[in-house]
Amino acid sequence: MSKVVQVESAVASHLCPVGSSTSSRERPEFDSYTGRLDIGVRQVVMAYFGAQEPSAAADAALEDVLRMRSLMRRPDGPGHLEISRYVDEAGFGTALIVGYWLSPETFDAWYAAHGAAWTSGEASLGHFVEVVRPSVRRFETIYSSNRELQGIGALAARPSGPILEHGYWGGMRERLPDARESDLAASGTPERESRDGVVEIVPHDGLCLIRSGQDFSSTEGAERAFYLEEVEPQLRAGMDFLRDDGRSVGCFANRYVSVLAEDGARREKTYAMSWWNDLADLEGWARSHRTHVRIFGAFTAHMKRFGADARLRLYHEVAVVPREHQFFRYSRCHEGTGMLRAVPSQRRSPGHR
Repeated sequence: MSKVVQVESAVASHLCPVGSSTSSRERPEFDSYTGRLDIGVRQVVMAYFGAQEPSAAADAALEDVLRMRSLMRRPDGPGHLEISRYVDEAGFGTALIVGYWLSPETFDAWYAAHGAAWTSGEASLGHFVEVVRPSVRRFETIYSSNRELQGIGALAARPSGPILEHGYWGGMRERLPDARESDLAASGTPERESRDGVVEIVPHDGLCLIRSGQDFSSTEGAERAFYLEEVEPQLRAGMDFLRDDGRSVGCFANRYVSVLAEDGARREKTYAMSWWNDLADLEGWARSHRTHVRIFGAFTAHMKRFGADARLRLYHEVAVVPREHQFFRYSRCHEGTGMLRAVPSQRRSPGHR
């Protein structure tokens, strides 16, 4: 007889306020996990550097990102990084590299020496940097498998055991330690500042980032066909909606990207990362919008059909960030890029549709 592994709270005990336990919940139908960072980690950095060009191929943009990758591999660089590419809503090819640091001080030193020049305005391509620095009380992660954790989870000291707070609406909020004491609502208004050809967006309190990923590289046979024919089309339709019409539900920008291998070839991994007005808007879309209802239904059907034998790996990370712990800079980018959409320019660039 196989051993039954005890479930635990997604919120680490040193982050859990007294009296806020969710231990009375029943065990979820499917096991999911979170990443456990070292107890000494108080704040992390999630930094996205992008390069864009009018060609969908984005070959020049990828070359720039690969040069940035070499800078990120210096001793004070991120503990984990990934490169990806996608074609945005204006048809611009974009290459992206994301780096994760467990120390804001280390990031600051690296950025001053190697990262700040990325948006200096001197390059011929469009460049942008989007950075959030959430405290460990303001982000959460969830994984369908406790092997090879993605994103910030790649820096976790260990995976958790099966967690309680998932499989129901509201689980995402309950995995955020500060949400047990605050509604994490947005406040303030994003502002736009331009200097020497570089545009900086200063967002509001409570901006929400979600990165949600899929790894289908290990799927085979019927499971692989089901994912590619039944699940992924629903996922893509939802991501296209957020990319093109997300403002109607509180999403400023969405990118659905393909993860790349060391040599730039596409891997069988994708993720979407999007900027939301606040956590409540993200929850509202997830709970009731037709596009997410279809996505959720497709993924649920996948897990019910293949159960414990499923090789599809899913995850997400969500951060809710105060104004002082985020910055966004854009050089030579079209007006539909990232958080530029939060404060539109009076004059739209030719690339924006």
